[in-house]
Amino acid sequence: MNQFNQFQEALALIHIEKNVFLVKPDKRYFVGNTPHGGYLQALMHKALVTILPHATAISSSVQFLDRIENDDLTLTVDIYKISRGSSSGVTTHIRQLPTTNILFADFKASDIYKGYFEQDCNIWDLNNNLVASGRQLTRILKSEEKIS
Repeated sequence: MNQFNQFQEALALIHIEKNVFLVKPDKRYFVGNTPHGGYLQALMHKALVTILPHATAISSSVQFLDRIENDDLTLTVDIYKISRGSSSGVTTHIRQLPTTNILFADFKASDIYKGYFEQDCNIWDLNNNLVASGRQLTRILKSEEKIS
C-alpha cells in the first residue's frame, strides 16, 4: 500500500451519531506513545468537512495544550458562526490584560487576490502594551452582499 492510501486508511472515522465520531488512532502516526499533532489535525479536519458542505478548509490552526492518551477517542464537531459570511478564518492571540481602560487598534490588509485578503490587527493599551493580535482571511463583499 502506498503512503497516501495508508494515511487515508489511518483517517478512518466511525460515525456514532450526529456530529460525533469514534477514532481508533493508527500507531504508525505516533510520536512515542501519543498521536502526532499533524495526524490529529488531519482527523479533526476530516470530521469537520464530513459535517460541513465544504470539501476543505481554507485555513485552520490548532494549538495543543497537552498530549493525549493513546486510546480510542471521540471527536465531536460543534459549529459556531462568528461572522455573517465574509470571514473564512480568524485567529486571535491574547497577549496580556490591558493596563488602561482605553485601547487602540491598528489594522492592515494585505495579499489581496481574487476577492480575498488577509487582515492583521494589533490592539494596544495607552501604555504601549500589546494586548491582543489577530489575523483573518476574509473576502471583499460585493455591494449586494454587504450587511446593512
